[in-house]
Amino acid sequence: GRLEAALEHSERGRARALVEMLESAPLETTTSIDELREVAHRNRMTIVEYVVGERASSVIVLEPSGRLHAHSLALTAAELGREVEALRQTLSAAQDARPLLSKLYRELVTPIETLLPADPEQLVTIVPHQSLFLVPFACLLDDSGRYLIQSHTLSYAPALRALRLVTRRRESGKVLVVGEPSGGSPLPSARDEAVAIAQLFPAK
Repeated sequence: GRLEAALEHSERGRARALVEMLESAPLETTTSIDELREVAHRNRMTIVEYVVGERASSVIVLEPSGRLHAHSLALTAAELGREVEALRQTLSAAQDARPLLSKLYRELVTPIETLLPADPEQLVTIVPHQSLFLVPFACLLDDSGRYLIQSHTLSYAPALRALRLVTRRRESGKVLVVGEPSGGSPLPSARDEAVAIAQLFPAK
């Protein structure tokens, strides 16, 4: 249907550089909805993928059962960009960011809140888009003042295809550790954290 086609279209072109780095075979141009459902079912995860547009945005939820849901978000790319930048400046200045974290929760999470798993141990994988990669989803605050991470186990992926490839590599015992990315402000201790994690998985 239209929703399945929309999700497949959203996946095209996402994280192409990462995918090409993770696999030596030529990159496929499409990812089928069956492959995406297999990822969600096999890992018992709820996948939340955001699509930010110039005129409007949307969020697509894929349940472990394979059911798909889509919701429109009354936010443009420019509006989201301004909100994310305001949040970053507030956090950098060590000011109270709770109002902004609550506002982003209402805009990004509330529309799909009932689709998230009741079991706090069941994985929720967030696939951000554009400026949403800079949003600390785990810290978003609901109406009761609880952080999202207190209600759900969270993980992140740049794209569902990349998630599928990383899952295969994890099953093979191989890991890729990335730290201290280029661009933007330096992350304190990012290099030390990456090195410490890499030491948990000795090279073979």
